This record gives sequence, C-alpha cells and structure tokens, in this order.
Amino acid sequence: MAWCVVLLKPKQEQIGIEQINAQGFKTFRPMLHKKHKDGIKTIPMFGRYLFVELTFAFNERWQVLNSTRGVIRVITSVALKPSILPVGWVENMIRQGDVIKDFSDVMQFKVGETLQIMDGPFEGQVGVCHSIKNNNRLAVLFYLLGKETVVVCSPDAAKRLKNA
Repeated sequence: MAWCVVLLKPKQEQIGIEQINAQGFKTFRPMLHKKHKDGIKTIPMFGRYLFVELTFAFNERWQVLNSTRGVIRVITSVALKPSILPVGWVENMIRQGDVIKDFSDVMQFKVGETLQIMDGPFEGQVGVCHSIKNNNRLAVLFYLLGKETVVVCSPDAAKRLKNA
C-alpha cells in the first residue's frame, strides 16, 4: 500500500473527503491544535492537502480522484503518476491520532536564547534560537564544521539553557 496527496478545492474540503471515502479509498487529514485569540482552534496540518491510500486494487484507478467533487487534482510526479509519500510516513502520523500534538509551545522561546536539542539527529547539540517560524517551529542556529547552520525543529525537541 502507498499514500499519495490530493489537493482539495477551497471551502469544499469536507465534500472532497466524503466523496473520496464513498469511492472506497482510505483518507487521512492530520489536524493541529493552534492557539488563537478566541482560544484553541483545530486546523488542518497541511492546509487543503489530503493523504489518500492507494492499495493494489485502487492503484490502477487513481485518476478517478481528479474528477471527484471537491478535488482539484492528485499531486503527480514528472511521469504523471501519483507522487508517493515515503513508506511509513503517513502511518506514523496516524498512530499519533487524528489531532497531532499541540505545537503552540513555541512561544515559550525567544530569539537569541541558548537552546539544547533534546531529540532527533541533533540531540545534545547547543545552539541559539534564530527565529520562530509561522508554522510554530523553531529555527535554531548551530556552528557545525566551522560554519553556521540553521535547523528547524519542533519546540518539544528543544530545552532552554541559561545564557552564558
């Protein structure tokens, strides 16, 4: 089984999801909790993009998705076949549940603070908060191999250190 990506029409996202599901395809649209002036809102993690599973039975009829109500198109590769996501990528998100962890913790950090990465490939590295991205991610500046490198990470993966 493989997962492809479908772009949904604006303001018709729910119709597109329902129509694709009615055709027998399995779909997944991860959601995020985001702080808003009116409280916490649940929003799609990837905007109008939807993940659609292509099993062997549906692999030959993926083109039907392009003419589905609420759908703009299937994202395709150069060969005009669906662009397939890396194996296990969607499944890992599904295991986390329909609503992915709240990334609003990013606001606890300030530009210029010293941070230590606590998880992932840069675990243990110390850097400086370079910027806070619009998608509630941290850009951390490291000095690696004699040059500056900016790495973007989740706020959960970083810990504030006292500035020296």
